[in-house]
This record gives sequence, structure tokens and C-alpha cells, in this order.
Amino acid sequence: MSHLKLQKKSIDIFKFFIFVAAFQLLSLFSWSHSGGGGGSSQSHKDEIIVKRVVQPGKYRVLTSSEINHFKKKPKEIPADIIIATCRIESISVCRGISVGLFEGENLIKKSRTGFDGSIGFQGLHAGRGYLLKIEGQRYSGEVMTQSGRIVDLKARRKIDQSD
Repeated sequence: MSHLKLQKKSIDIFKFFIFVAAFQLLSLFSWSHSGGGGGSSQSHKDEIIVKRVVQPGKYRVLTSSEINHFKKKPKEIPADIIIATCRIESISVCRGISVGLFEGENLIKKSRTGFDGSIGFQGLHAGRGYLLKIEGQRYSGEVMTQSGRIVDLKARRKIDQSD
């Protein structure tokens, strides 16, 4: 009798493991097809970023994921975008530094650099010249560029005039 109980218990445990394995496979399959992971979801996500269009003059700041996408694929950068990577004296990145986007003398948009020192603006007029300028008390720097480009923005420490 104990041999029969042991055999039945082994079959029950085996059925349980089959059920758990099937459930995990089903969960993994539905997760990857709902945008939660997998290679096809990432490329679909990239396509959404590339296809996003903003009317010229409706300026917005790019998200860090959008900036990273275009840094990895610089040939795909649309003509209405400028991305800058800010570095302090070519050594370290500028995190959290305020950068203004100017067209001529007019400030169009202002935001702060991200964790990697990058900032991006969209909604620019294709082919026009823009000035990116660091606006802060401790650092200065600016770069003139056209839309549709990724540029370096070099920051310099301001000399303290109080001495």
C-alpha cells in the first residue's frame, strides 16, 4: 500500500511541475508580445520614436530614451531635432546643467541635461541655425549648430570675480 501511495504522490508532483512549466512559458510568450520584452518589441519601440513628428515651432524636450536612440543611430536623426552632449572641460559630463535653445536672440526652450550630460530638442525648423547656451552661475559655454545634428557642448568653469 505504501508503494502505491508513493507512486501516486510522484505522479501528482510531476503533474504540478508540468503545470508550472506551462504557465511560465505562457507568461513569457504573452509578456514578450505585449511590449514587455523580446527583440521585436524593442525594434517596434524604436520605430515609434523615429516616426514621431512634431510641427515646426511646437518645441519640446526629448526624453532620455529618445536621445539614446538617436545617439545609437545618428543617421536616423530627423531634421527637426538637435541633440547636445555637454562635457565640462572635455573631462566629465555635465549633469543637471541648464541649457537654453536660442533662435537668434530669442530663447525658445530651456531644460536641464540628463544623467549622461545630454539634452535634445524637437520641433525645430529644418536647416535653420540655433544656439545652445549653458545658462548657469558656475559654468558657461555655447555652440552654434543647425537642426538635424548631434553636437558637443563644451562647458567651462566661470572664474570667480569676488576675489
